[in-house]
Amino acid sequence: MQTTENVIRVMQTLGSKGEPLTRLYRQLYNENLYISAYSRLYANKGALTPGATAETVDGMSISKIRKIIAQLRTETYRWTPVRRHYIQKKDGKKRPLGLPTWSDKLLEEVIRLLLDAYYEPIFSPHSHGYRQGRGCHTTLQEIVTKWSGTAWFLEGDIRGCFDQLDHQVLLGLLGKCIKDNRLLRLIRYRLESGILEDWQYQRSYSGAPQGGVLSPLLANIYLHELDEFVQNTLLPQWNRGGARRKANPAYRTLVNKVYLARKSEERQPIQKWRKAMRQLPSIDVFDPNFRRLRYVRYADDFLLSFIGSKAEAQEILAQINTFLGETLHLQMSKEKSKVTHAKTKYARFLGYDIGVYGNVPSRRNANGSICLRLPAGYVASRSREWQKNGKPKINGLAMAYSAEEALLSYQMQFRGIVNYYQYAVDVSALTRLKYAMERSLVSTLATKFRVSTSKIYRRYRAKMRVNGYTYEALQSTITRDDGKELTFTWGGIPLRRRRFFTEPLDDKVAHGYQGRSEIVARMSATKCELCGCETDELEGHHVKKLADLPKKWKKEPPPQWAVAMIARRRKTLFVCKTCHSRIHAKSV
Repeated sequence: MQTTENVIRVMQTLGSKGEPLTRLYRQLYNENLYISAYSRLYANKGALTPGATAETVDGMSISKIRKIIAQLRTETYRWTPVRRHYIQKKDGKKRPLGLPTWSDKLLEEVIRLLLDAYYEPIFSPHSHGYRQGRGCHTTLQEIVTKWSGTAWFLEGDIRGCFDQLDHQVLLGLLGKCIKDNRLLRLIRYRLESGILEDWQYQRSYSGAPQGGVLSPLLANIYLHELDEFVQNTLLPQWNRGGARRKANPAYRTLVNKVYLARKSEERQPIQKWRKAMRQLPSIDVFDPNFRRLRYVRYADDFLLSFIGSKAEAQEILAQINTFLGETLHLQMSKEKSKVTHAKTKYARFLGYDIGVYGNVPSRRNANGSICLRLPAGYVASRSREWQKNGKPKINGLAMAYSAEEALLSYQMQFRGIVNYYQYAVDVSALTRLKYAMERSLVSTLATKFRVSTSKIYRRYRAKMRVNGYTYEALQSTITRDDGKELTFTWGGIPLRRRRFFTEPLDDKVAHGYQGRSEIVARMSATKCELCGCETDELEGHHVKKLADLPKKWKKEPPPQWAVAMIARRRKTLFVCKTCHSRIHAKSV
């Protein structure tokens, strides 16, 4: 039986050479792939969330893998309908989310491992969503480092992309590279497995469920056709002209005057000419023979940069809309798809406002450069979340935390925001949000301990030294049973803009498998981690959060299995079937 690393390496080689995949279905018989898939999925929060059945990651064992493989050998495996759940969006609308059962998640992850290794070398370098080593920041990096001089932004958003994927088109695209009818049939059965909403079954005639493990990759394969259309049709059609625009005649005249005046002994108004030069562009910004089109995509959102006229930009957007409708049977959102003037307005993409510097006399080299800013109104709206009637909001959830947990919770939330918006030129504006969150934190702790906010500041105030700068912070230190001290902090996060590296992304990076050998070894062992008996098969017992275990038994000692988990500092415990049954029966 081949190891996971060998299988992935073969897939990568075939993908880089463009060779079709044959006899791929038999790779689904490889137990190592399922163990690798389990090691990637078990720690996710959704692993313990049930789908249409009560099955979750709890109770995972080698026999469950062998049962799935046996059904695949006889082609009797049946996908379970996904349970539909809705998530509230900021605009008041609801986003549908599909929740598969655990066995379906496991099999989807195995298929994803195989297909992702094959398609990764094929995908466009301008695609960044749901790809290893790429993300929102790599998308923004390409925009900032390569899109200087942009005149127009073409914002594109595909309406209900995951729900509108045409099954026949998708299977046809997969069939170009996958020459294995059994695997294609298995994927088609997954797409047509249906939806369970309010315990009512609905057939699925199109789309891939959001929340499915395989859906993001299928969407990337589907939208790869859009990347190919832009890269092979639109870019050659609209990119024309030399390496740069032709020189501005008025600017060149002044340059020549300054040059000749410096060689002449007569006094000339050189300073006046140089001042006039700073008011003129060095190139002809309306050069009719110079056009540039650039493109990036993140999932179902894409953005184009164009140097040319607005009419031409609108024509490009219309070409993309026609291609999506006629070839991929998708529609662009009329509200979110538009042409934006780069120097006077900002395009909203990946949560950033993106614009272009213009008319900066003190720094001429900044003119035409890409500018990333916080979204308009973002700081004010996020600050209001931590206020109630203009006063600091008491966080009811943090009231149940200890002081250290509250500090950690607020710090993690604020750090996540700062880390994402660290490339914005006005990232320092997050100071207002920090102030609102700090007042909420202090007021919550003051209410919890029934003291004044000034006493909370005196109790926890500290100074931190970060990168040569001193910051006011709140800190609390506790000592563990083993004598090690842990410090919990609020504050000390620098709000200074971080710049992107100018080096391009390495498109030839090796996407090797990175598994978790420890969980694999524990699952494959033969000794119960609770009673110590020898057994042919172990079952995994899982909990969502290890820190919640001591809270369940405040007035009485925790059971033996909980003590074992806490001692190991693991959310998993591999035990024999007898011990697992006793754990759920609460008799251990």
